[in-house]
Amino acid sequence: MDLNWTSIDVDGAAMRVLTCLPLEAGSPAAILCMHAPGVDNFMEAMAQRLGRAGFAAYVPDLYYRQGETEDDPIKRMGRLRDAELMVDLATTERYVARQDHRRIAIAGFCMGGRIALIAASILTSLDAAISFYGGFIREAWGEGEPPIARVGTITCPVLLIGGAEDSNPSADDIAELARVLDEAGNAPESMIFEGVGHAFLNFNRPGYREEVAMRAWSRFEEFLTTHLASD
Repeated sequence: MDLNWTSIDVDGAAMRVLTCLPLEAGSPAAILCMHAPGVDNFMEAMAQRLGRAGFAAYVPDLYYRQGETEDDPIKRMGRLRDAELMVDLATTERYVARQDHRRIAIAGFCMGGRIALIAASILTSLDAAISFYGGFIREAWGEGEPPIARVGTITCPVLLIGGAEDSNPSADDIAELARVLDEAGNAPESMIFEGVGHAFLNFNRPGYREEVAMRAWSRFEEFLTTHLASD
C-alpha cells in the first residue's frame, strides 16, 4: 500500500490525483476532497488511513488550474469556482469508476467538506457522502447555487460531522443542512462533537483533539463500511 501520483485529463489539462490503493482488487473507494492547504501531509495521512482500512483513496489536486504559486491557502481557495470544481469531481468519479471498484463515496475536510456536498448533489452514482466541518454553505463560489440550496438533490446516504465550537460551519449550519436533506427524503446522520472547533482532525492545527478525532474517524470508517463494503 503506497502513495502514488497519477494524472487525469480534464478538458485537455492534467489534474494530478494522489492515490493510495489497498492490495485487494475491486475494493470500495473514496474520493477525498482536499482542505484549503491542498494535498498536504494531512491529506496523505488520511488517504493512508483509508488504505489500511481496506478502502482505495483518490485525492485530486483541485488547485491544478492555478499552477505553481506561493500564495497562501486562503487566496488559493478564493480562486476556486463551483462550476470548475464540479467538472473536476465528475471527471475524477468517472476515472475512479473505471478502476473496477465496487462502490464509491466522496468525503472532504473543511472546504473539501463543502465541495463533497455539492459534488454529491450532481453525481448520482455515488454511494455515500461525508462532510467534515464543511463551511461556506450559504455562499456560491462563482455562478450557481450555494451548497444549502443544492443538497436537497443528494440521493446517497450522508454523514455530517462538525464541532460545537466551530463558527464555519456552526452547529446551526449543520442542523440546517440536515433539515434540507431530511425534507428532501434523505435522512442524514449528523455528529456534533462538544468542546472542539474547526479542523479538529487536523494534526497540523492547534485545534487538533486526538481523542475526538479518533472517534469521528471511527464513525467515518463505520459509515463507509455500511454503505460501501456490504454486498
